[in-house]
Amino acid sequence: MRIRSGFRGYAAVITTIVLAGCSSSSSSPSDDVDASTPMDASTATDSAVDAAVDTGSPDASTAPVNGCGPTQFAANDHSAASDPRAISFATTAAPVQFSPNCMSIKAGQTVTWNGDFTDHPLEPTTANSNPIMDVVSGTTASVTFPSPGVFGYDCANHPSIMLGAIQVVP
Repeated sequence: MRIRSGFRGYAAVITTIVLAGCSSSSSSPSDDVDASTPMDASTATDSAVDAAVDTGSPDASTAPVNGCGPTQFAANDHSAASDPRAISFATTAAPVQFSPNCMSIKAGQTVTWNGDFTDHPLEPTTANSNPIMDVVSGTTASVTFPSPGVFGYDCANHPSIMLGAIQVVP
């Protein structure tokens, strides 16, 4: 018997091995699995998908912060001097994702959040000298990021819905 693991095919392998171990035949589990068969292109592709799913990151070398990884930061690069660095969010009690929620800037630049902090208090979610402070009232808050790093933030009332990160590059 041949077993090929594909995208999320691990359960089939485990089930087959367990069933093979429970059979009354005298064959060993190594006789049941043909490990010498090379992977075909579809299996290789599935393995790459598994790796991406397992790391949760579009680039396995960088772990995402609040759903923001290299792809999202590149799509929202606001490091040029003339780029606006404003993040908007809900002005009513209903939660709405920060826009943009992921942003890349240069050290020394300032980001401004615009929305209702009474209903959506801003709070830092990473402890690595995060310059983002708790903001619980008002409609505008600005933060200057003096040094490189990735700094997470969220809405204290809706942390699983309203979240993001600022990537600061040298």
